[in-house]
Amino acid sequence: MIFHITNAQGFKSLLLTGNYLPELFSQDGFVHCSFRDQVTQTANRFFSTQDNLLLFEINEISLCNLLKIENLEGGKELFPHVYGSIPLESISQIAIMVKTKNGFEFPSIWYSPVDFSNMVK
Repeated sequence: MIFHITNAQGFKSLLLTGNYLPELFSQDGFVHCSFRDQVTQTANRFFSTQDNLLLFEINEISLCNLLKIENLEGGKELFPHVYGSIPLESISQIAIMVKTKNGFEFPSIWYSPVDFSNMVK
């Protein structure tokens, strides 16, 4: 599984269109994702000033040839990038990112996309 951090607007967009593309897709050309052990580091590095974040768990097998594992910044650590939209069917679970005084933690409570959409209505 791979993971993507987003916000409520990203989730609403997914529900409206059936596909997910972040706002920066047109600039970056891909969807930034993380492996499980990279999620909290990514959240704390890039989203530390934000609240109300969501985490999509994505079944990378369903993405066919859209997924590349790479490092585009010259480091050694590899990250999953999705070069196209992520269909709703590829998102297996959604969680709310918990932020403590020490930063974000990996979620322990997960919801199916259907259950999550019913919660936020």
